[in-house]
Amino acid sequence: LSQFPSSTYYKQAKFYHDQARRMVAKRVMYIGDFYYQWGEYRAAAPRYEEVFKSFGGLGLDQRAIYYAALSYHKLGKDEIAV
Repeated sequence: LSQFPSSTYYKQAKFYHDQARRMVAKRVMYIGDFYYQWGEYRAAAPRYEEVFKSFGGLGLDQRAIYYAALSYHKLGKDEIAV
């Protein structure tokens, strides 16, 4: 995308690129949710962090930050949770 910003296919390529990133982000979020539901907060927190650090701006940021903070809180790491 960055190499050919004036291409006639730019909009279509950006759409599919964003769609693929969103699918990966949702999958990482799903894995985080699985660990969170089973009480595996040490495994859940990094998944949520990955969502908002690597896949920011896709509409999952607020939920990922919220559950990352909850996971760290439940681990007793309130200084990271804030």
